Amino acid sequence: MDTPDEQTIMRNLEHLKERWKDVKYDNGEAVLNGNVVHEMENLKIHIEIGCLSRIPPGGGSTRNENLHKNLRAVIARSRLGCELAKALLVTFFYIWNERRSASELLSGCVRPILPYRATLDEQGFEPTAESFGIIPE
Repeated sequence: MDTPDEQTIMRNLEHLKERWKDVKYDNGEAVLNGNVVHEMENLKIHIEIGCLSRIPPGGGSTRNENLHKNLRAVIARSRLGCELAKALLVTFFYIWNERRSASELLSGCVRPILPYRATLDEQGFEPTAESFGIIPE
């Protein structure tokens, strides 16, 4: 089921705001403090222009969040030089894309496995001294 239309989402947000406007924490601070109200106003902008309406199931950002979680685990190090970062990122994205392409194929499909170097040679790849867009002097 898709997310509701703009009017329904706006009505729900207003209802939430109305029900929580007088609720306070034990220390007397309002649950809907200035920061929360400010963020709700920002949310209204996105509701009005339709960013949150009619989103199909699975159309969220779960895939991106999963990518970031896995990427963070790979590069979260106290010391990381350029060469190691390059090696980790290339390996990470190679494995990530291989897994994605394998999971998106029909179960009856058999993916051809070509050696990495043979694939590059087949496409006419010519190596250069360039490294991530930086041309050595």
